[in-house]
Amino acid sequence: MRLNILLLLLLSIAPACYSAEKADAGLPGYFLNLGFGARALGMGSAYTAVAGDAGAVYWNPAGLSMVGAKTVQLMHVTLFEDTSYDTLAYAHPLGYNTTIGLGVARLYSSGFTQRDNNNNPTGTFSDENTAAILGLASHFGDELSIGISPKIIRKSFTDLKATAFGLDAGIMVRPIYGIYSGFTLGVSARNIIAPKIQRANLTDTDPFSTRVGVALPFNHNSNKEFGVLLSADAEKTQNQDAKYYFGLETTFYQDVLAVRGGYEPQGVTVGMGYTLNKNQAHELCINYAFFKHPTLGLTHRISVDFSFGDWRERWLP
Repeated sequence: MRLNILLLLLLSIAPACYSAEKADAGLPGYFLNLGFGARALGMGSAYTAVAGDAGAVYWNPAGLSMVGAKTVQLMHVTLFEDTSYDTLAYAHPLGYNTTIGLGVARLYSSGFTQRDNNNNPTGTFSDENTAAILGLASHFGDELSIGISPKIIRKSFTDLKATAFGLDAGIMVRPIYGIYSGFTLGVSARNIIAPKIQRANLTDTDPFSTRVGVALPFNHNSNKEFGVLLSADAEKTQNQDAKYYFGLETTFYQDVLAVRGGYEPQGVTVGMGYTLNKNQAHELCINYAFFKHPTLGLTHRISVDFSFGDWRERWLP
């Protein structure tokens, strides 16, 4: 029955994958699409119904309520030339039902040559994009979680220094909990309040976007010798074609070792993870993912999740 549910969901969205996609790399706020955490990226970014770590502050703030202990997540990505992308996320459970989170992302490029009107070099400059996200989530019983994430985006490029504010939100629900408790639906809405960067006589507005995701676990996060997690996302951004994401995670040895694969619109992703002291006072999870960009080539992404303090029951797919 569980497999039939997955096949039905995937078949319902797969035909649209053949539709043309519009390039969106130049959209305001695009740098945030690089995401948080190597686990999510290794699963093709199909993470809307899976997010249950500190990086949920970005992927789906409702997932913060799934975090089992105080957790810090760090990620570093070297992209190309003198460009790097770094994230920091923290989740702090306040009680059984509520968790707060904080996320910071920074895309930095340096070494650009500045020239005058005669094309003579006059120095160098950099391009820096930074976002700070605050998250709050609560879950209600075993079937519903709701979260919101206000955010600040900062743009610094030569003489341009601008700051904008925005708001994201998300929900997670288990609609057939009594039949298949792990089956999870996730919905996230980004830029409900859209950040607006003012430059000269132009205003760059981050486009509104929504994501709908499903997660189907089989013996996953259940301390079994082998487990599988399947996920799929559909995303629609304002004035853009729909995009589709698919992810797979297989776990071994009581969820200690994970091997991952996924598909996103720009290609195939691969990753793996290893966890020390699983669900104990000082849990350490190391995740790695790589992705071959059709133009820029291979990028390697490494993240570390460190959890500490008392553990509570986790509401995970």
